Amino acid sequence: ELQDRIQALTTERNEIQITTQTTTERIKQIEHAKQSAEERFKELENEKSLINNKLENEKLEFEKQIQDANLDRQDLLDRNREHEESLIDLVHEKEELEHKISELEAATREWATKYVNITDNQKSVQTNYTNMMNNLKQQYKYSILTFCINQMHDGIERTKDIDLLNCKSGAEYLLSNL
Repeated sequence: ELQDRIQALTTERNEIQITTQTTTERIKQIEHAKQSAEERFKELENEKSLINNKLENEKLEFEKQIQDANLDRQDLLDRNREHEESLIDLVHEKEELEHKISELEAATREWATKYVNITDNQKSVQTNYTNMMNNLKQQYKYSILTFCINQMHDGIERTKDIDLLNCKSGAEYLLSNL
């Protein structure tokens, strides 16, 4: 029975040793897996840190781009406001110029009317002057003829006049008296 007991204890010891050996190998495998997991965890932590840094940098860059875009937007709004004010000023100036143009057009029409009236008056004056000159010429001719006729009548009455008798013709006598 002792022998059986020793045999059972030896078998149990062998089984414990095998189990211990198996457990030791399993522990080594687990420790190796743990080390691999820790290394992988460190790699993942490093990747996470790199990703976080990259995300932070991208976030900062994006925020800077947003700030730049907001500044550009504000500049565009300011320029747009300035353009609107300039446009309003230009519209006001255009209205003033249109008003001045209409005033100038009215003044031009007035001056054109005056010019036409002056031209018509000048034509009337010229016509009157021409008519007056023609009338004066006619009156002058009639005066000369009247004078001549009167002189002829006087000459007929003075047939005894020596100068008239000595002249070759009555025309020379009349011309000499003129």
